Amino acid sequence: MNIGKRTILYIIRKRGKSLTLFLLLMMISSFVMIGFSIITGTHAAAKDLRETVGASFRLRGMIAGQVDDTLAGYSLIPTAITDTEINQILQIGGIKTYNTIQSVNGTSNDFFYLSGAPYGLLSANRDTEWNPDFVSGLYQLAEGRHIETEDKNTAIISSTLADASELHIGDSIMLKAVSEEANGTDTAVTIIGFYDVDEQQEPSKDTIFIDLHTFSQLCETIQPEYDTVTFYVEDPADLPVIVEQVKALDVIDWEQYTLAVQDEEYDSIALQLASVERLVTILVTAAVAVSLIILTLTLTMRVQGRIYETGILLSIGTSKWGIIGQLIMETVILALLAFLLSYPVSNIVAGQIEKNILSTITDVNIGLPFGEVMLVYFLETVTIIAAVLLASLSVIRLQPKEILSKMS
Repeated sequence: MNIGKRTILYIIRKRGKSLTLFLLLMMISSFVMIGFSIITGTHAAAKDLRETVGASFRLRGMIAGQVDDTLAGYSLIPTAITDTEINQILQIGGIKTYNTIQSVNGTSNDFFYLSGAPYGLLSANRDTEWNPDFVSGLYQLAEGRHIETEDKNTAIISSTLADASELHIGDSIMLKAVSEEANGTDTAVTIIGFYDVDEQQEPSKDTIFIDLHTFSQLCETIQPEYDTVTFYVEDPADLPVIVEQVKALDVIDWEQYTLAVQDEEYDSIALQLASVERLVTILVTAAVAVSLIILTLTLTMRVQGRIYETGILLSIGTSKWGIIGQLIMETVILALLAFLLSYPVSNIVAGQIEKNILSTITDVNIGLPFGEVMLVYFLETVTIIAAVLLASLSVIRLQPKEILSKMS
């Protein structure tokens, strides 16, 4: 009788024991899958949370004194940042976006500043969503939308200023730059959003955010030059490495610029994130290791409980490797059936874990990709084969007479 037929007949004849082993293999496979899913999901959740919290570094021009024709005769002029410096930094990689800021004082006849001053700050941004004051929560968009890179002649004002001046989204206001260097023309802008402020910090409610195109019209600039550029990294954990790479750029004259790292919010949660990830990994790894030990002991007891059958097979001329092959084939067949059932079971359980636990932190799918599933099953199969081989050695090395004498 060939090995395949013997294997199938044994599984059918000993269906009670086969069912027990099948259920054990299915539970262990499901548990291992769920464990690795939790580890993967925890890492993904931590990464997503890091990206949500964010971290950045800010490039500013050094401020130097300069003699001019104003009444004071002296002014402080920061070194301008151009697209050349920005493009050099973007080539490093690991940066998801950036925001540029140009500032000038401005006035208008269409409203009165809350402070009573004749003018207020006009802050020109590439993308106000990534303005540091909006990112930090100092300002919050209350209505409308943010200014984006391609916008022209748009503005965002405070809701308090809008209420005081009876302005609405869609209204047009005329702005004029107030500066010795601003030789541009009065420019009409459309209000596309209102912002609220963090009252505890009492920031200015007179600041008006405008787009870069409007700034160039107001100040009649041709070559874009920025006061401040803030770069946001994809993963805050990579921030120190990225900053070091930026500082190593020889094409940037670092005597003219300063670089400031902004990762206070990330630092406040970094230790907790690392602790959670480490704890989950240790717990799941320990639980998986215990499961594999139980499986190995079960397979060992199963093989050693068949000493009499092994002696009979050896006595009728069945080779030792034929017997080992049958033991391995029996277990692998049951394992494959267990794998087929454990995959949907583990997905259902993982889905419940995601729904009830991880979803309170972030929307991250904790399921394993197909490639990783196959890797887990492969490692389990190798473990099963190794366990059967080790359990078989103590029996196979005996002679038929020795086996029969032990049974007697």
